Amino acid sequence: MMADLRYGIRQLRKAPGFALTAVLTLAVGIGGVTAVFSIVDAVLLRPLPYAQADRLVRLHEGIEHQFESANLPAPDVIRFARENRAFSAVAGFIASRYEVSGAGLPFAAQAERVTASLFPMLGAQPLLGRVFTRDEDEKSAPLALISYGLWREKFQGDAGVVGRTVDL
Repeated sequence: MMADLRYGIRQLRKAPGFALTAVLTLAVGIGGVTAVFSIVDAVLLRPLPYAQADRLVRLHEGIEHQFESANLPAPDVIRFARENRAFSAVAGFIASRYEVSGAGLPFAAQAERVTASLFPMLGAQPLLGRVFTRDEDEKSAPLALISYGLWREKFQGDAGVVGRTVDL
């Protein structure tokens, strides 16, 4: 094996352009495969960071043979949750964008409007403060939870942010 290895190195020294091309091709190929596997691992193979993630189901409306799905309207989610006999919990969410002011300079923020049952269903607890209550949900109370990243970036990690008023 050592003789074969020495022979291979001698041949590569005779053609340095070929050797460089081969090494770069292998590097790009290995790097590409590693990147694709990392994405597949993170998106498809690794379980969601929730208790019993394999039991989560997402419901949506859609038209057959159309790629985009529509979100369920809030009254349908509420009715479904009330009449549900198949699932242990039902929650609704919909993506929104807001302009936020009251935390320094105004900024745009991606948000999710959620029902009060979402956090208990996922087993998620905020680091500071609390989650929404069912009563606040039914009365559409103007409350917000912020992400850890937003808290660190726009509120400088201030623990006094709980109870603070911002405009959306």
